[in-house]
Amino acid sequence: MIHRVTAIVAAAGRGRRLGVNKILYRLFGKPVIFYSLDVLNSHKLIDKIIIAANTSDLEAIKRLVKRYAFRKVCSIAVSYTH
Repeated sequence: MIHRVTAIVAAAGRGRRLGVNKILYRLFGKPVIFYSLDVLNSHKLIDKIIIAANTSDLEAIKRLVKRYAFRKVCSIAVSYTH
C-alpha cells in the first residue's frame, strides 16, 4: 500500500498575547517549530510538509528548513496579515 500523506503545519500566528512570535521562540536552544518539523520530517508515513506562515517569518523559516535539512518541506504558504 502506498501512503501519500502531506502534513500542514499552522505557523501563521502572531503571538500577541505572549508578546513574541511563538514559533520562533527558542526552547532548549531551538525554535519551537523545529520540534514539530523534526517529528514530521522523520515520520515514515509523511511524504510532504507544507508550512503556513506569516510573511514576516518567511526568511527565518527558510533558514531553519535549510539548516536542519527538513527535506520533506515542499512549500511555505504565506499568510499576509495586517
